Amino acid sequence: MLATTVGAAVAFPFSFLAAKNLTGRSVLLAWLYYGARATLNILRSIEALLYVVIFVFWVGIGPFAGMLALAVTRSR
Repeated sequence: MLATTVGAAVAFPFSFLAAKNLTGRSVLLAWLYYGARATLNILRSIEALLYVVIFVFWVGIGPFAGMLALAVTRSR
């Protein structure tokens, strides 16, 4: 419960910073927008990277392991 509460408290400001229509046209806010989007994209990709590690162990290094990981994460 504590992890959900802290996660929601951290995600709330990021949701406003990652919204293009709320950041305006300022250079500083543009940097905040792109920084928030990059951070959220990195956090979103962690699960796929863990699947890649598992598939690399099973099938070896190569694009096939990445394709399997993306197929698993996109199929849900």
